[in-house]
Amino acid sequence: MTGTPAGAGFGRFALLAGAVAALLAALGWVPAGRFTGVTGSWAWVAACGVSWVASLVGALPLIIGVKAGEPMVSRALAATGLRLITTVMLGLAVGLTGPFEPRTLLVGLAASYVLLLAVDTWFAVGRAKVV
Repeated sequence: MTGTPAGAGFGRFALLAGAVAALLAALGWVPAGRFTGVTGSWAWVAACGVSWVASLVGALPLIIGVKAGEPMVSRALAATGLRLITTVMLGLAVGLTGPFEPRTLLVGLAASYVLLLAVDTWFAVGRAKVV
């Protein structure tokens, strides 16, 4: 290890992922509202929030595994799986309990998941350089 703390860069990652999610939520607000009404707009915002939280949760194996000495491949696979499971579970929770339009929620989840994947990949590549 190069002496860099295990959690270095996580705050920057969280802010960047939050900014990307907020930008996507803002860009999708009007189109979602036109197609499905106010519940569609809020469904779009909720989907972006779910994907943001899943990105943060998915980044945890990349940070925790450094101290445990896990290989990068194992940490990356764990991060991917954890992010997907978190997205599905939170998406189901939001979709089944909230007053959101389900089609817009699903499209928003897919769009924000893919867009935030680029940010997650940037963070994972940075983590690979730390070790």
